[in-house]
Amino acid sequence: MSESTSPAIKTPWGWRFAQRVLRFLLRLLVRLDVQGLENMPDRGPAIITPNHVA
Repeated sequence: MSESTSPAIKTPWGWRFAQRVLRFLLRLLVRLDVQGLENMPDRGPAIITPNHVA
């Protein structure tokens, strides 16, 4: 059975390169708007639930 993943992606340097490229593209394409950060605790756990407008 052949694997569908390219050998370049399996290597650590290939994986890091792919992560950096994807992170760069996401920052260009996705707008992140954080509101209510003052309500988050400085320490300890928190439950974060997104809200969306259809």
